[in-house]
Amino acid sequence: MSDGGLHVSSRRALSESGVTIIDVKGDLAGQTADEMAQALTRLIAAGRRNVVLNLGGTDMISTQGIAHCVAAQKRLRERGGKLKIAGASTELRRIFDLVSLASVIECYPEVRHAVDAFRGGAPPPPKKAKKKSA
Repeated sequence: MSDGGLHVSSRRALSESGVTIIDVKGDLAGQTADEMAQALTRLIAAGRRNVVLNLGGTDMISTQGIAHCVAAQKRLRERGGKLKIAGASTELRRIFDLVSLASVIECYPEVRHAVDAFRGGAPPPPKKAKKKSA
């Protein structure tokens, strides 16, 4: 689906894995963040439980977009699933660190790492190291 510069599409990682990948291209703010949330809601309603949100094509995310991700994670957990984020740029990872998103949603550098984590083949992503005080 596409509207206002945002493109959201979904695909299965592997038929036997049960993992759905949502590829997002464009900024996630305002109405476009709502569009992504609607796509997540449809997939969850259709019974998808393990979802990787591929942000490799996204350069900006608003607090609303982050809130939609957290809400989707909550709905998936209630149904025995999980949301994992993959492919976030350095700037997005910096934002995620500022809002402690990685404490709620696992973030991986690449889609394949997130898919492997669902299958038990990848270690959990590293937590941000705390700065030592002088």
